[in-house]
Amino acid sequence: MFCDTAKVSLKAGKGGDGAVSFRREIYINKG
Repeated sequence: MFCDTAKVSLKAGKGGDGAVSFRREIYINKG
């Protein structure tokens, strides 16, 4: 399910800001 969410977020934030914000969230989740 996490992969699915990542794909959706990347598609939704193709501009760039969205991808950056999502990447930060991933780092926080991973610790």
